Amino acid sequence: TGAGIGAGSRRFLFDDFSGGTSGTALDGRTPVIGNTWTTLQGSLRLASSESNQGARSTAASFNLGMSTQGLQNYYIEAEVFGYADNGVPNEQAGILFRGNSSASYYTARLHRDAGGWQILTGISSNGNFAELSSNAVTYTTGTSARIAVSAVSSNVEIWFNNSTVFSFSRDFNTTGQGIGIFIFNGNRGYVADLFAEPR
Repeated sequence: TGAGIGAGSRRFLFDDFSGGTSGTALDGRTPVIGNTWTTLQGSLRLASSESNQGARSTAASFNLGMSTQGLQNYYIEAEVFGYADNGVPNEQAGILFRGNSSASYYTARLHRDAGGWQILTGISSNGNFAELSSNAVTYTTGTSARIAVSAVSSNVEIWFNNSTVFSFSRDFNTTGQGIGIFIFNGNRGYVADLFAEPR
């Protein structure tokens, strides 16, 4: 399964986004464990959201934050909170992985459309973004959920709340070392408690 919680001693990246002032830019922040966050695109900020601390954005379109760690094969997991209100359509919150730049990365994220909640996975290649797949999931708006990704060589597996939603093999960006946050049309959705371990 996607259970990675509890193996804290192996973590090479961890951030609970605490200890900062709400509204402070994520760019330049040092995680609890790991290398500094860089905002690749858009605007990501610390926010005390609902009862939790996380990273979110109020900017429309793509908002990307990445920490480059020097490892190519890893497991990454994050707590996500999704919303689809306040008049903001197509709001998404999730993980960026195997990133090289703002134009080259994979995503796994929670998304709400007219049909309900979904997990989406997609890639950006040379700045051209494309969805790879979607899978409907059961989720209650505004509650805590976990998205996890295992990326080893060309093999990728993605979990939502410990259930596999995608498993595929793809040679694109297998050497990408960037791990981080993906927010689209951010309003209330956010990412919290993110960590990564080697695989």
